[in-house]
Amino acid sequence: MVPAVVQAAEATLWIVKPALGADLADCPRRAASAVEGKSPDARRLTEDAVAHWAAGDRWFEQDLPLRGATGAEEDIGALAGQCFALTVDGRVTISGAILGPRAAPPPRVPVLRLITAKQGLAPRFELRGAIPSKLRSVAGVSIDADYKVGALGRLARHIGTYHHDAVLDDPEVDAALDALMTPHEKATLRTNLGVMSPIGFLGDCLILQGNKPHDGATHSAMVAIRLRDGLVHAAVREDDDVLQYRDARERGTVPDALFLWVQEARESVEEWRKLEGRR
Repeated sequence: MVPAVVQAAEATLWIVKPALGADLADCPRRAASAVEGKSPDARRLTEDAVAHWAAGDRWFEQDLPLRGATGAEEDIGALAGQCFALTVDGRVTISGAILGPRAAPPPRVPVLRLITAKQGLAPRFELRGAIPSKLRSVAGVSIDADYKVGALGRLARHIGTYHHDAVLDDPEVDAALDALMTPHEKATLRTNLGVMSPIGFLGDCLILQGNKPHDGATHSAMVAIRLRDGLVHAAVREDDDVLQYRDARERGTVPDALFLWVQEARESVEEWRKLEGRR
């Protein structure tokens, strides 16, 4: 396959098979060489995807969109163990190895970690390490930005505390939840947050997570609040139902923490069903 023409100012993900007998430490050189040389060994990801990244302990939730070449569903299971190159304006900005969710990275090799592990879900990746400024500019992300300020920045003081009611009863958060769900659903959310972890902060979102007292295995919930603009997403598990509530301003994407929580909740539901089927 001859690499397709890349549109300007767009990040593009190329997949390259490792050389026969070579380990993943060779991926940065091999992938960059294959893409820059327009080798048939390089192909674009077939379907649209999203990448986020982490630098040290800081996570950045803004999307780095990756446009697919054909729109065909990608074989997610075959991506782990491949080499990759990310290009902007047709030039390689970073290259390395694609790994599964728990695989140990090779030393000093950029890693694109596969977050989505289930076929049928659009590919989502986490890029770790020093991120080239060219990619940051495409995603519109500033590494130096303070994501704890903005429309709901006043809630940042609750990070690390158990002041869950203070956050949920905030007039703007309360109104956002009213817009997302019915009064009954909102009551269920509060019940399923009855036993909570300390309030966290991941990427650019305040994270509230918990479960129903004495019934946490099958009744739980999460709320993600983006402080800079007040965007709110939520998810609730009730037995076999996993419901997701997306802010109308941004229905196309959700914070990674909530995305992974929903994915794990649905996998848990499937495991419970299998166990019940064996009884």
